[in-house]
Amino acid sequence: LSTLSTLYDDLEYLIKNKTITYTTELLNFSTFLEDRIAYFEALSSSKEMTIDSNIEPNLFVRINRIELQRIIDNNITNAIKYSPTQTIIEVTLNADNDKLCFKVKDRGVGIKEIGKIFERHYRGDIYKGGFGIGLSIVKSICDKYGIVIEVRSEEKKGSEFCYWFKKEVEEK
Repeated sequence: LSTLSTLYDDLEYLIKNKTITYTTELLNFSTFLEDRIAYFEALSSSKEMTIDSNIEPNLFVRINRIELQRIIDNNITNAIKYSPTQTIIEVTLNADNDKLCFKVKDRGVGIKEIGKIFERHYRGDIYKGGFGIGLSIVKSICDKYGIVIEVRSEEKKGSEFCYWFKKEVEEK
């Protein structure tokens, strides 16, 4: 159900993206991320996986909440989808000067063609399902906000996605 919901949210975003303007707001990335991880606990448990999170508290970004959710959800569902059972998925959020690093690391199958993963309809493994739209959505959102993406991957050892956001200060 979580996977289907993420797919529905991706399709809804694609449809609405052309017709509505997504307004930005100051969001507590730390609590938002904790809530999204809690949402995926049932899915990860069903595959006997553990989501190990290390989230620095009270880190803020200025972004639309739907777009932030697309980035988080696509990365966590991909990590779950492409990892074997009984593995650990690491999710971290920490500050580095004026930037925030949101990172998802899995111990999955790895990525053969890193250069193609952000192309619409590209799927690294056609047998895992999906339509190859999630990471293309993520890339378009990152381009819109100037979020830098770093991807490291090794076949049969896993992948690591790191997203560098501009750090904002909580308004008092």
